Amino acid sequence: MTILILNKLHESGELRSLVLSGIISVNVLEWRKMYNCYQDLINKGISKADAVRGAADTYNTSYRTVYRVIEKLKYIAPTQKEKILN
Repeated sequence: MTILILNKLHESGELRSLVLSGIISVNVLEWRKMYNCYQDLINKGISKADAVRGAADTYNTSYRTVYRVIEKLKYIAPTQKEKILN
């Protein structure tokens, strides 16, 4: 699941109901916040390493956990071939 999907579900209000029904783990809510914190720091011009440190400090977790969250939620744009196949 990418951050784009999570943000759309959050904006529509469906994310909360999916979490409450147990379809999506509660951890995903925390991951979404952590990723958005990281992304906000990147958008301010902070380096990736410093943004990871900032998100880790904000959420009182390890750098490694933030890196895992980034890897899980990052959006990878589909290639031209994938666009044609879909």
